[in-house]
Amino acid sequence: MTDSFYAVRATPHRIARLCGPPAAAAVIASYDGWSRLDRDPGEIGGLTRGFGCALSFEPDLRVVTYSPDGSSASGFEAAALPGGSGLLRQALTYSDPRYTERTRLADACRALGVPVALLAAPALSPTFAPPPTAAPTPPLSPTPTTARTDTPPPTTARADTPPPTTAHADTPTPTTARADTPPPTTARAGTPTTAHADTPTPPSSLSLWPLPSPSTGVVLAGPTAHADAGLTGQSAWTVPLSPQWTLYFWDGDGRQTPPANAALALAGRHPAVACWWSAEAAGFVVAHGSKRVAGHQWGGGPAPITPESTAAAGRVLAADFGVPDQALAVIGLLRRTDLAPPDALASLFGLLGLPDVGAGHATTASLAEWAATLPAAVHTPRMTTMAAIRSELVGARALWQRLLNGAIAVLMFLATATLALVWQWGGISGWWVLLGALTTLSYAWGLRPRRP
Repeated sequence: MTDSFYAVRATPHRIARLCGPPAAAAVIASYDGWSRLDRDPGEIGGLTRGFGCALSFEPDLRVVTYSPDGSSASGFEAAALPGGSGLLRQALTYSDPRYTERTRLADACRALGVPVALLAAPALSPTFAPPPTAAPTPPLSPTPTTARTDTPPPTTARADTPPPTTAHADTPTPTTARADTPPPTTARAGTPTTAHADTPTPPSSLSLWPLPSPSTGVVLAGPTAHADAGLTGQSAWTVPLSPQWTLYFWDGDGRQTPPANAALALAGRHPAVACWWSAEAAGFVVAHGSKRVAGHQWGGGPAPITPESTAAAGRVLAADFGVPDQALAVIGLLRRTDLAPPDALASLFGLLGLPDVGAGHATTASLAEWAATLPAAVHTPRMTTMAAIRSELVGARALWQRLLNGAIAVLMFLATATLALVWQWGGISGWWVLLGALTTLSYAWGLRPRRP
C-alpha cells in the first residue's frame, strides 16, 4: 500500500521547462495533464502555477492541497471539486473494515479531481535514485586499478600487439591503460558508479509508466439517428435495436469522435447515451438536447462519485428507457465496486431492457464486422461540416415538418395577397410583393416528402 501520494496539475514538459530538469526527474507518472511526483508538490506547483495535492497516512489519512496562487489548505478545508466535499469528508472520517486505505485514497483523489489512474503507477524505490548531474571525468593517464571479480583478468596492453599475460585467478593484476581508453576505477563509499545491465534504470519524464485509457465507445440514440449521423464528423454504423433506440458507433476508419461529443450531436428530440469501456474502466454520459445531464464511470474517473450523483444518474436512465420500476436496481448497480467495469456496463444494458450487443466486451473492429452483416444497418461515411448540413437539408422530412411548412405557406400566401393590393394602390414597392411570393413558394416546396 502506498503511504504517500503526491500529484500536480502540470505535464512533465511544463515541469522541466519552468522548474528545470532536476524537478522533472521527480515525475513518476503522467496522465491527462497531471503528473505524479516522488516529493511534496508545493514548490513545483507554485512554479508551474498548477494545483497540487499531498495525501498520506499518519496513520489516518491527511490531505493537503496547494492552489495555483501558492496558498494551501488541509483536512476538511482542502480544495475539493464542486460537489466533492461530501466524498472528501467520507474519505477522512468514515470508519469501516471494508473501507480499505486504497479505496479511501481513491475517493480522496476523486473528490479533488485527481485522476485515479495515477494510483496505478508504483512509487520510486531507493534503487531508482536519479543519477548525479555531473559525473567525475576519468583520468587520461595510466592508472593502476583493481580488477573486478566478475570481469576477465586485465592484461598489460601495448600500442601495437597485445602479448598474452598470466594472471592468478584470485589475485588482482595492475594494468597499463591506453592513452585513449578511460581506465576502470575502484568505487569508494559515497561515490557514484556505473550501473550494470541488470540494474533498474531511473524513470524519466520521457519514459513514463503506461496508463489505461478507454478504447471502445458506442452511442444509444433515437430511431432517426441515421439521419443525423453525418453531424458527428466520423465514419460510423447505425444499427436499430428497438423501435425507440438505435446503436451508433465508429467503424474504425479515419479519425474518431469521442462518444460523449457524438451523443451531443445525435441528441435532439430524443435522449442519447454515450457508453465506453476498456479493461480498466467503463462508463456513460446521458445527453438531453445540447446538455449532458448525468454520467457515471466504474473504475475511477475525473469526476467525484457521490450517492447523489449515482441516484440522479440512475433515475435519469430509468426514465429515458421507460423502466421506472428498475430505478433502484440501476442505482444499486452504479454503486457496486465488486464487479469489473466492463461487466457492470453489460449488466446495465440488461437492466435497461436492451439486447446483448457485446457492450463492455466487444471491440470496435468486432462491432463493425457485426454491423456489416445486418441488412438494417446503415453506414454513414465521414462528411465535412457543410456536407453534413446539406445532407440534413435535403433529407427526408417528418410529417410535423411538412405540416408546419404548409401552415406557413398559407399564411405567407395571404400576406403576399395583401401586399399585392397595397402595391396596386401605390403604397409600397413591388419588390415586397416579389419577396412574399418567393417565400411562399419556398415553404410550399417544403410540403414535399423529400427535397431534390
